[in-house]
Amino acid sequence: LRWSMEGPSEKLPSFFNSVVKQTLDVNGLIGSKELFNTYVDIERRKLESIALRQPYEIADRLQWMTTKLYYNEQEVLQTVDDCHYEAYIAFVKAYASSLFYSLVVVGNVVDDNEAAKRFSEPLEALLVQKGITSSRSNPVVRQQPYATGVVLKRSEDVQTPAPIFVFVTKSSHPPENLNSSSVLELTFGVETSLLRLSAEAMVKLMSSKFFNTLRTVESLGYVVAAQLVRSNGRVGARFLVQSAKPGASSPYLLSRIIAFIEGVEVQWPTICTAGKLESVLQAMLKSREESFKNLTQVAQESVDLLFHQERFKRRQNDVEVLKQSLDKGDGRGITVGAITALFKSHVSNSSGSRTAIAVAVESNASRVDDEAEWPFKQGVHSIQQWKLPQRLPPGESQGSNDSDDRLEVPDFSNDSNFSLRYVPVRQVLSLSEWR
Repeated sequence: LRWSMEGPSEKLPSFFNSVVKQTLDVNGLIGSKELFNTYVDIERRKLESIALRQPYEIADRLQWMTTKLYYNEQEVLQTVDDCHYEAYIAFVKAYASSLFYSLVVVGNVVDDNEAAKRFSEPLEALLVQKGITSSRSNPVVRQQPYATGVVLKRSEDVQTPAPIFVFVTKSSHPPENLNSSSVLELTFGVETSLLRLSAEAMVKLMSSKFFNTLRTVESLGYVVAAQLVRSNGRVGARFLVQSAKPGASSPYLLSRIIAFIEGVEVQWPTICTAGKLESVLQAMLKSREESFKNLTQVAQESVDLLFHQERFKRRQNDVEVLKQSLDKGDGRGITVGAITALFKSHVSNSSGSRTAIAVAVESNASRVDDEAEWPFKQGVHSIQQWKLPQRLPPGESQGSNDSDDRLEVPDFSNDSNFSLRYVPVRQVLSLSEWR
């Protein structure tokens, strides 16, 4: 749970203390059974409405669930149905018996002692008065390892290139909504300043080409993006496309992402040059050296970094790595060679060590099924060779005509196969069991 408040420094402590008292009032938190049922119903409707979001948002949420949690969306909704007032009362009493908290104060505060006197000490006194055991969090000693919820290990007999694990589901939208979407997420490894910045630089080198090639040249639609991904202490990249273009099914969209990566690999020497990389690194350095625009940004970053392995040194560490990388005489840090090695090992289609998860959300207007455009016939654990579909006619070009931001994407011939491992979402009752 997180509370945030902002206001004049002379009035904020009293307001803070009054809010804390309310949040520790057991009788107030228990409320009534009628009010509890009202909030449960609101939460259920929120969860059910997720299925009616845009397909790329559904794909992103499924990706989030499959890689970081042990349950799927149906199981989440089931927990709401199983939520009872008596269990909630027991939870509130347990919550109000002990606290593990962090406090961030920014702005018009002289020093730590003043912050403690005005905020921490009154809070501690209140906890003693209520008989609540407290423990201020100490993120520095957090040593448990970071890990994703589902570990996608390749079988020993799998040959390179490494397969893509594909989660497939149908959209909950009516058939008149023609949008389908595919999202490909690649994991690079445990986050460090060097890996995070290297991944960010690599994504920046590709992102405008990805957008202009698939949106402008191939006219697939406005929802096209290449993004840096940071979650669960790991870092990676994500490519997503959503389209209502006739013939642009979810397997076709995934094939175009694969084709783009193929084109990047062929033209990599012209994409990652010393000059282009230097421009990207300079822009990254400038953004990290800029001052915060307001106190809210300072507080938000402070809270976000409380449990980050680098804590408040992250921005400073980033600046040091970027400056070292821009020092041409140093030869360390983020270099063309280092970015190239990262691309070949974790992004390239020919890599045998790539960890890739794709989520495909198919429109209900489509006739695509598991055995048509997808090659899957033998269940969850089978690895299939996928014959990539031919490219659709480009149609009317949209947007920028800057040829430098476009990529020559190869057309795959009839003998172009790719390894996929199928994970149908509707059959995955428990991802922990599937693992």
